[in-house]
Amino acid sequence: MEIMFSLNALMEVTDKRLIQATESQKQLRLSILMNKKEYK
Repeated sequence: MEIMFSLNALMEVTDKRLIQATESQKQLRLSILMNKKEYK
């Protein structure tokens, strides 16, 4: 039971990190798009 619990906790942490990574990538793409528009 202990091993399963820690595995679930690990999965949750990984999920949160993945979500944060995708969010920051979205922000990055958005700012790049904005910069391109400003240059034109």
